[in-house]
Amino acid sequence: MFKIKDINLVLELENGILPLKFKDKTITAGYEQYIFLHEDRGVNAAVYITKEDNICTGSISVKINNHPILDFRKF
Repeated sequence: MFKIKDINLVLELENGILPLKFKDKTITAGYEQYIFLHEDRGVNAAVYITKEDNICTGSISVKINNHPILDFRKF
């Protein structure tokens, strides 16, 4: 696969910022998945990163109390 040194995830909300804590990493044949949480606020996020033809692409899914607020935007 490929090696990612670090991922930090912070949500910028209307009333301030909300840093999410890294929880877990899963590596499969096609992508790496990174899970982030802020348990007090019920926020979870997943970052998916794939590498194809030496090009890395990613997407993100963010949920608050299991309601999607941002879903799979490529970056």
